[in-house]
Amino acid sequence: SALVSDASRTRLLEQWGKYWDASRPVLLEKSPPNLIRSRFLQALFSDSRMVMILRHPIAVAAATRRFGRKRRTWRRMSYSSLIEHWLHCHELMLEDAASIDHMLVMRYEEFVSSPDERLADVYRFLELEPRPSGLHVRTDINDSYFRRWSLARHNPGTGSDIEKAMETLEERVRRFGYSLRK
Repeated sequence: SALVSDASRTRLLEQWGKYWDASRPVLLEKSPPNLIRSRFLQALFSDSRMVMILRHPIAVAAATRRFGRKRRTWRRMSYSSLIEHWLHCHELMLEDAASIDHMLVMRYEEFVSSPDERLADVYRFLELEPRPSGLHVRTDINDSYFRRWSLARHNPGTGSDIEKAMETLEERVRRFGYSLRK
């Protein structure tokens, strides 16, 4: 890409630098769109490491619809189109992974069930000494999104869309270790 340049690298470092403590040994940029920018970011920052966290597509779709109220575009999108979007982005990430020197992929659900163990995986991947976070991580966040999905599935207005998603997208979702038949 013509965007892979010293100017782009400098611009990103300036933008992200406002949020970093440059004295730290590791600098983190965690924008969700980076899921499909890994090859570009690696080209700019050759020593970078990518940690990709996957979350159940039902939870992502339901959260997007719920919090998309401020952005009417997201709120009006069907569950099937939001899951199709999730799939498209994650399939691009998988395609790109073959070209990435250092990528760790983990599931959000595994992280919340065993945060210190999964953080230890991240530390080792970053070649750092693991240490416990000492933080309590809620394990039930996805539950409300699954309830929304279930209610929407039985709603005359959204039920057929969800059935369509389960019928047409299930096989692709299973590739990531998830199911729409929750």
